[in-house]
Amino acid sequence: MIIAGLWFGPSEPVVNMFLKPLHQEMTSLASDGVAVKTSDGQDIVVKAVTLYGTGDTPARSDFLDHIRFNGDYGCAGCEVKGYTISGNGFRNTHIYTPIKGRKS
Repeated sequence: MIIAGLWFGPSEPVVNMFLKPLHQEMTSLASDGVAVKTSDGQDIVVKAVTLYGTGDTPARSDFLDHIRFNGDYGCAGCEVKGYTISGNGFRNTHIYTPIKGRKS
């Protein structure tokens, strides 16, 4: 696992600029690779690709250039317009499940 970055501060980073060096290195590893000498003296080229990435929900929406999870069309898996419901008088929840008779 590679931790590409952690961000602390009063504002959010510009994602494309923040991870540009990592993207450039991974692109180079995928196309050119790195020359390595094995323990038995062979010269080989090792290449690498990213198979999976993870991040918190706000970071994921930034990387995908998608509306945040609490936006009207914030569900990355469907095209249903979300809406807010109130619960217990102090907490609101944004949901994306269509309600019978309600236009989405």
